[in-house]
Formats: sequence, structure tokens, C-alpha cells
Amino acid sequence: MEILAQKFRMIEDTQVPVIIPWDDTARALVEQLKFAEGCARVARRLQPYLVQVHRNGFDALRSVGAIIPVAPDKWEEQFMVLAHEGLYDRHCGLSWDQPNLIGTEYLNW
Repeated sequence: MEILAQKFRMIEDTQVPVIIPWDDTARALVEQLKFAEGCARVARRLQPYLVQVHRNGFDALRSVGAIIPVAPDKWEEQFMVLAHEGLYDRHCGLSWDQPNLIGTEYLNW
């Protein structure tokens, strides 16, 4: 039993929440974050719009600008939002396998 305890290692599950602004309510809440004094109320209301992304997917999305921080001067990277809605499908979820394939219609920001 002692050997098992010595060899045991927890698998780290580093997932990061990303806000998916798939409707007007979500977009309005993201805007509220930019001006809010506190974030608890808005953060609770954003819960239905969050997806958990594995760190490698998060890094891939971040590296191409597909996700960006909301009001980074205020919240740093506490709230990350999908900037390119073309990477999200309400039936299939978020795609980060090839974020460099963002459709050109989503490159105007």
C-alpha cells in the first residue's frame, strides 16, 4: 500500500473558462463587465455562456486572437471571451483544432 501511495500522481486537468457570446444577452453582459465596479453579479449571469477549454486549446485560440480578455486593465485575464463567433456552433460546441481557419467574416473587430 505504501508503494502505491508513493507512485500515485493526480492527473492535472487545467481547463479555462471562455465566454461564448452567442446571443444578445451574452453580448450585453460582456459589455457590462467593461463598466462594472464589481463582477460577481455579472459573472453569475454569464455562467450559461461559459465553456471549459483545455489549456492547449485555450493557448491555440489565444495565439491567433480568437479569444481576448474583457477589460484587461480592470479584470486582467479573469474574463476571456470568444472574439470569433465562427469557431462556435451551438450543436457541436467550440472548435479550437485549427483556429487559423477563422472565416474572413469574423476578422472585422
